[in-house]
Amino acid sequence: MSLFSFLAALLTLAGLFSYLNTRFFRQPAGIMFLLLGVLAAGVVLAAGRVVPTFTGQVRTALV
Repeated sequence: MSLFSFLAALLTLAGLFSYLNTRFFRQPAGIMFLLLGVLAAGVVLAAGRVVPTFTGQVRTALV
């Protein structure tokens, strides 16, 4: 995954969470973006357990 694809996916998730927050949850934006970060970290950890090379790929993509 290229850096551009990663950033596009991140912005898409941020937009989706903003929409869901406005439509359903009505929490402050900071709380929802914190939740987005926690969920993203959880997904990376879970994917690392299923596919052990995934965390290495994420690490090289971010560095």
